[in-house]
Amino acid sequence: MRQAVSSFVGDDYLSPALAGMLFPDLLQRFVPISVLPDRSEALEKGWEYGWRKRCEAIPCDDPSKFSTDFLSLWSQPSRKAWIPAWLIGGALQEDGRPVLTSNIQVGNAIDAWDFHYIAGTDVRLSTAILNGARFPYVSSSGTISNPVMPHHVDAVHIVDGGYFDAAGVEVARGLAQSMVASGGVASTDNIQPIFLLISNDGVNPPFTPDAVGAVAGPSTPIACRDQSPKSGCPGKDGGLSTIAPDLFGPIQGLYRSRAAHGERLKTLLYRFAPTQAGGVPTKVLTVDLCSMAVPMNWALSANARHVVDDLLTEKQDSAGECERQNISDFNQLISILRS
Repeated sequence: MRQAVSSFVGDDYLSPALAGMLFPDLLQRFVPISVLPDRSEALEKGWEYGWRKRCEAIPCDDPSKFSTDFLSLWSQPSRKAWIPAWLIGGALQEDGRPVLTSNIQVGNAIDAWDFHYIAGTDVRLSTAILNGARFPYVSSSGTISNPVMPHHVDAVHIVDGGYFDAAGVEVARGLAQSMVASGGVASTDNIQPIFLLISNDGVNPPFTPDAVGAVAGPSTPIACRDQSPKSGCPGKDGGLSTIAPDLFGPIQGLYRSRAAHGERLKTLLYRFAPTQAGGVPTKVLTVDLCSMAVPMNWALSANARHVVDDLLTEKQDSAGECERQNISDFNQLISILRS
């Protein structure tokens, strides 16, 4: 199964999306009613076909898994294996707030829309995954017709969760905080929240610890203290915004603000991790791709999978500080899970 999953996530899924964009999507622009599949559906079908193809070569329990309903993963009576809860983060185009596609209902424990509630229906597994991976322009926004909203609207649209949280940590942090806080559902349980972040910042540890007894002085963003420009700090050429600042400056500012907001949310997790009163301290661990290049930030590209596989097989290169910290954090995770 591990070989099938590893091979599946490394397949080429950009081609179906581009083909859908250049042919049916483009033709649909000249047709007054929606009759043709868009590039998002092409990407979903690509995932479904990719999984079926892998199951033909390597036996798996369900070749049609990606085309079945998302919630059916947890409702099949014959399923005996433990399946973790899924929290897939998207964002609502109309208000920018997060949209959570999940198999659990968390009530008002987090500040987000519940996808299944506002949509009033379930979706295929491939669609649920896309709800958190709608890369701008590569895949189209998802339309929810006649949504359940405080005020009537004909439709809303779900876009990539990175618009709101580029780090992908806030929903999980907020949920853990509500669980372990006084009066939360797990406030009296003996649990230890553990966060494992797979990042592409080029540094690990992500932040330099604050000096003890530091004196007053100029403030600097946490992510920019003793870190490389890759972490999002100024240091690279401004590109087009340098040539035409009035035209491209606002675009760069909006884009960088999105990334900085994600950095801030990640900073909140590291500095104020949800911890049960009097309980075991929360662990926040990181596996970074270090010097590995990742096309379009695709977290499951070949390079990203090689980093994780090398950690699992204890073949991770320990030449640099980033790689050594990867090994340390991963070993901590294994030790905690075995205890």
